[in-house]
Amino acid sequence: MKTKKFGKIHTYSLLLVFLFIAIISCNKNPYNDNSRLLGTWENPKYSGETYIYDGITFTSSGSYKMKVKSIIWSSDASGIIYGRYTENTYNPSVVGKYYAVSFKDLTYSSVSISGAYKEKGKIATDSFSRSYNRIYYK
Repeated sequence: MKTKKFGKIHTYSLLLVFLFIAIISCNKNPYNDNSRLLGTWENPKYSGETYIYDGITFTSSGSYKMKVKSIIWSSDASGIIYGRYTENTYNPSVVGKYYAVSFKDLTYSSVSISGAYKEKGKIATDSFSRSYNRIYYK
């Protein structure tokens, strides 16, 4: 009879452990909350430079817009935004191509942004791999 009591306690313990693991595994990663980027942001390094993210489109001071494909967080205040140009006043030939911008120092009102750039390199690319969340500049 003691064996049956131990069996019930053991079963309930396993059930609690399973429930605890299920709750933890369903917990949202705090670094993956794209809603933290919603709004209008100012770049503290460049006066008058603003960025807007509405949950679909990322806009940089009216010079370019891109439809966001993926956001990869590297910390609670930094990451990379991958998207496809829908507008670009500096270089209209890249519209429809993919681009990446990194962000860091995200606060409630400001963020530092840096676009992908290589001197004499490509400024956009035709391909984007969703499985690796990478843009390939060939």
